[in-house]
Amino acid sequence: MHFIHAPLEAHDLRNPSKGVAVPLDNLDVERKPITNQGKYSYLKYGASDIGKTGCIPIAIYNVLILKNRKSHAEQDDAGDFEKVGESDMPNIRQEVPSFDEIVVSVKRIKAPLMGGRMGTDPYMIDKILENFGVRSIEITDKESLEKAMCSAERGALFLITQWNDARRPLKGIHAYVVEKHADDKWALYNRVYRDYPTRASNLTDILGRGRLIVADRIL
Repeated sequence: MHFIHAPLEAHDLRNPSKGVAVPLDNLDVERKPITNQGKYSYLKYGASDIGKTGCIPIAIYNVLILKNRKSHAEQDDAGDFEKVGESDMPNIRQEVPSFDEIVVSVKRIKAPLMGGRMGTDPYMIDKILENFGVRSIEITDKESLEKAMCSAERGALFLITQWNDARRPLKGIHAYVVEKHADDKWALYNRVYRDYPTRASNLTDILGRGRLIVADRIL
């Protein structure tokens, strides 16, 4: 699967005020899903940084990585997208836009809120995905999302945006990707900051104390 690449403009994501804990190039070379947003505060996001308010660009990046990984598994007739190995990484590097390109694309369509200080407009996610040739269906209520997730096939991807705390909106919003696995459990990418995907059994567990804003079912 080859994604449409947004034209790359000169853009330096490194945040000099934070230092450079990990070179930006390493993030692009690895081409693996990001599961610990907190490690990337050294990357600028407008007037803020990726560690604080970059969950939607990270979620877009993870969608492209995971969708591409699934495509490689299907092409190899392995059928097991959960076990695509390191040998596939060179192809993924060629086919998936860099994180830098994703941030440039998000900024180009004016999706950041208040220059990035308030994150990214979640209702622009479908437009960002379209920019990379990915179609999605927007879901705005929990009941419909539960039905879609229950009937989804193995490997299905959803990009979920929620209020962190349904009773305390000042705690802000968060976006992340979930992927359905063989045991009907869900792998959660960047739902909480860990160095690995976390897991959950159902949407209630995934949302926790939060409330759904919008979800995008990736096609």
